[in-house]
Amino acid sequence: MRFAFGPVSLVIAFGLYYGAHASQLVVMCIVGVGLISFQWANVLANASRDAYDRAALVLVANGRGDQLGARLDAAVPFRLFGAAAERAARRGAALSALGRYEDAAKAWAEAVAGYSGGVVPPLVAVGFAGAAFEAGWDRDASRAYRALLENNPELPRVRTRLAHALARLGEDLDEADELLTAAERSAREDVELTIARAAWLAAKKRPKAARAKIAAVKAEPPYLAKEVAKLRARPTKKAR
Repeated sequence: MRFAFGPVSLVIAFGLYYGAHASQLVVMCIVGVGLISFQWANVLANASRDAYDRAALVLVANGRGDQLGARLDAAVPFRLFGAAAERAARRGAALSALGRYEDAAKAWAEAVAGYSGGVVPPLVAVGFAGAAFEAGWDRDASRAYRALLENNPELPRVRTRLAHALARLGEDLDEADELLTAAERSAREDVELTIARAAWLAAKKRPKAARAKIAAVKAEPPYLAKEVAKLRARPTKKAR
């Protein structure tokens, strides 16, 4: 919205000068006000954004991520005048905290698209990859995690989630196995890694092994709840 200040002030100035024959002083004052407003809108937006980011860190650290949306709504200058991509990224994080994974992935995709030239900040790239994975956008998630893995080969969570997405797609299962094995060697077993291995076993048509693996999971992340339930389920016997 702040980008409208300059053009609008110019339109008004030209209209007054050529239409109402206003003095040059009046026209220059109007243009000046427009330019000052543009600059101050940027300053206010950045200050509001930074204040939100500080508050968001505190909320997440205290397990109150579900309040991110309300805090973002209160950051009025940022919402009105902030960069569209930055607003979309923070909206995506707030939606993810509420368990609205599909909407979160859409917001993060909007954030990625908002950066011209394809130069996406690393945190935004990670945010989109995570949101796509949580939403079950496995094709998008696998592409995003592959790109991250090229620059961050030592990140276990990236390997785990790329392998998990490939397992859910049923594609490149040998690569997924290598990624999971590397993650298992470099990091202690965690819930996502266990579920990813179970998903790989299921993709390899080894349902009993998948059920045995998933049995160790006592509490899964909410975005994996349906998948875990499916992995636990035993095939029903067909009636003769």
